[in-house]
Formats: sequence, C-alpha cells, structure tokens
Amino acid sequence: MLIFQLPTVGGPKLRSVNMACVAALFRTAARTITGWPEWIRQMKIAGEEHLPLGSMHRCFPDYWDSPSIAHNLKWAFEGFPSHPRLASAGKQITQTIATSNGGNVPEPGGPFFTKAKNF
Repeated sequence: MLIFQLPTVGGPKLRSVNMACVAALFRTAARTITGWPEWIRQMKIAGEEHLPLGSMHRCFPDYWDSPSIAHNLKWAFEGFPSHPRLASAGKQITQTIATSNGGNVPEPGGPFFTKAKNF
C-alpha cells in the first residue's frame, strides 16, 4: 500500500494495527502470561470429565462463542497456524526462534524469552 510508503517522502511512519495486535499477542504468550500451557492441560482434563464426547476435542463447551484466552495464547505461540494470512509469517518466526535456541522451540516464559531484548 502506498500509505505505508509515506516515510520515504518525509511523512509519518504508519503501523498496521492488525500486525501490532498480532505481535502483542505473541509477546504475551511468550513472555507475559506464560502459565497458559498448564491452563490448557487443566481444561483438557476437565473437558474429558464433563463435556459430551462430541465437544472433547475443543476442551471447552460448544456454547462458548470463542476459544479461551489460553487457547488464543497457544495459537499465537505456535505462529497462528490456522490463519490464512499469518500462518506463513508465523512459521518463519517460530523457525527463527527455534534456530536461535539450538533447534528447539523454547518454553513460554523460559530463559530464551526472558533474556531476549528484541521481544
């Protein structure tokens, strides 16, 4: 888009609001709210005990209008794999992070993310 080229002619640098939100969600999953894997584990156990068989794959009831925040953080941390416009970039980011961590995807809130200056 031409509007994002404004800085090249002395105009202000504009950021995509959508991409700013995506980046914030990933940072939240990686550094800020890092207990979400345990929340998902607990929801899976509760779902297996209390949800009908048809709903168990979701870990939350059918009448919820959206996934839990834990599931949104998991989705972000995995690089937005089911989003048509973000999946490719998310895969590149997760691969870059894994490569920077010796080939392993680091744990949320682990030393890799707490020591990294550029998140």
